[in-house]
Amino acid sequence: MPILSSGLNVYLSINNIMEPNLNWFKAPDGHFWYQAPHKEQPPPYKEEGFDKVGFGFSHAPVPQTREEMKEFVNVCFLGKDEKIWWQGDYLSDFPFFATLDEQDLNDWHKWLEENENELNDFLDEGLRRCATQAEIMKDAQGYAVVTTEKDPDDDSNNTKYLRVDNPLEKKQ
Repeated sequence: MPILSSGLNVYLSINNIMEPNLNWFKAPDGHFWYQAPHKEQPPPYKEEGFDKVGFGFSHAPVPQTREEMKEFVNVCFLGKDEKIWWQGDYLSDFPFFATLDEQDLNDWHKWLEENENELNDFLDEGLRRCATQAEIMKDAQGYAVVTTEKDPDDDSNNTKYLRVDNPLEKKQ
């Protein structure tokens, strides 16, 4: 991923696309599940406090082209604390929330041009992920089972974990 002239380190992510999970809700035929910002907490986000941002789950039609896939690719940044965070930009319209000076914008466009094959491979992987998940999750049970672990030092702090039943892991 590129480091722009200003030192801004840019990452592309499709980690917002859920892995296939039969322990989940069914989506309409041809749709896939992904994490999206809550409507009550829309972008843009700031690096400070990003770890407190809440995301919900949405579904959308499986993208059919690389251009459509770009709408689900998060453009993220490496923060001061070496953690990756998301301001709210998608590859389809980057930079939208982010402010890039002219040199950084030129660097970004140059990186896209020089890495077109790798970017296309990345987008193709995203397309496969969405299509595979949609196909597998046709058989989802229609509800989610969550386990809760209590913090032994704090009764008010419980952590919930979604049980994942990914049939692809059983094939490996």
